[in-house]
Amino acid sequence: MKKLIVFVIAIVLTIGLGIAIGENINGKSVSTSSNKLDEKTKNEIKNVDNTIAENNLIQNNITNQKDENNTTEKVKEDKIQTDLERAVSIVKKDWGEDTSVYFSEDGRTENEEYIICVRDKNTTSAKAWYIVDLEKGTAERWD
Repeated sequence: MKKLIVFVIAIVLTIGLGIAIGENINGKSVSTSSNKLDEKTKNEIKNVDNTIAENNLIQNNITNQKDENNTTEKVKEDKIQTDLERAVSIVKKDWGEDTSVYFSEDGRTENEEYIICVRDKNTTSAKAWYIVDLEKGTAERWD
């Protein structure tokens, strides 16, 4: 009878030890994947920061060009434009003349279509997004 009780206690302890080790292993793997997620998040934040910096540079370049010459639109049409400049130009035509906003690239779709955001200059809040298909020369608006 004593052997049976000792045997049952040994089994219970073994099971308890197995559960404790399993939880410890799971805890470590969650922590590791959490660290990977944190690293991914950091990289995404850096990418967003870089995109914002690039967009600000493009906005500054466009503003400087307008200040230098009142016929900027004619000059722009004569110059070879980058794909991003063409996408912004298509959105500007649809949005209309508005000095209270600026246009920024918010990414691209899997079809290489540009996602252009119309943002308020004062608050930087998004007013609208456009998906621009450069091959067709079209912009689809979604708010």
